[in-house]
Amino acid sequence: MRKQILAISLLMSVAFGQSSSSEGAIRIGPGVTPPQPIRRPEPSYSPEARAAGVQGTVLLELVVDQQGLPTDIRILSPLGYGLDERALEAINNWRFRPGLKNGSPVRILANIEVNFRLIGANFDAELEKRRTQFNRALNLAKGDSKQIESAVKTFKELAEKKFPPAMYVYGEFLAQGKNLPADPEKSRDLIERAAKAKYGPAMFALAIRSIETHDATRSSEELRDMIRSAAVLGSAQAQYFMGSAYEHGNPTLSFRQDEESARQFYRLCAATGQMLCQLKLGKLLVKRPNAQERDVLQAMAWLELSAEQGDPEAKSLADQARPGLTGEQMKRIAVLAQQLVHRN
Repeated sequence: MRKQILAISLLMSVAFGQSSSSEGAIRIGPGVTPPQPIRRPEPSYSPEARAAGVQGTVLLELVVDQQGLPTDIRILSPLGYGLDERALEAINNWRFRPGLKNGSPVRILANIEVNFRLIGANFDAELEKRRTQFNRALNLAKGDSKQIESAVKTFKELAEKKFPPAMYVYGEFLAQGKNLPADPEKSRDLIERAAKAKYGPAMFALAIRSIETHDATRSSEELRDMIRSAAVLGSAQAQYFMGSAYEHGNPTLSFRQDEESARQFYRLCAATGQMLCQLKLGKLLVKRPNAQERDVLQAMAWLELSAEQGDPEAKSLADQARPGLTGEQMKRIAVLAQQLVHRN
């Protein structure tokens, strides 16, 4: 049995720009001293992230007030797997020596990176071998018929070894009857087993099929929880589904319209580079009630990222907004764009 991982490497940095914000908080500049952390409890790993071996960075933005308290904390770039909530909980308990301007305490707008690292984790050579084989097969599956045939063979072999991602992908091949005879019963069994192993894409696929086939064995509440869990566990499709369900409302699954929740789920898939999620998030940030300068700059960063990938609507919106921004704001947007997406 794999040992429980207790050690966490936590690296935090407070990054400041040089422009004033529209909400009264300021950034570092002439005569401004940044706040200094004087108490910073470390977050713990979530069980979901530990089980999946997830590591990475949660980027947050906050205002440190005149008493040195963290306020108005927002996640700019999430990780999912329950780590965003752990980061928020920890930062809420941080305390600072207040920032000063001309010797007096002031509100300071800051970015904080919470880096989650697993230290002392046992290296599972066999698991790493399977991951490598699976990733190689995914690339082959984009090739010609002979490469696809080789990929399917690898997926089958890994599925027989109960590797959840392979069980899901091979199950999808069996469902489609692509490059092998269709086998709906075996397909469903494999996808269900991958879902039970908490593989997000399998959980989402299972929930969607239940909705499409009007499966009476699962309640709408159970299906909603499955999709939510799939989103938290890394399924970009589930993250987009949740964002859209909250943006527009979804009576079938009892989702009420809630744009703040929509932004939360769009952030998850936007941070992994999903072009449409970046567009949706950018548009919703601009629509935020009483949108502030920081919302507009974040929105532009997401739109620029989406436009870079070729989304025509994102490009059009960014082109329209760019002339109204200052050079300093454009610099800030460029920095944000580099910070917001998880880059390997």
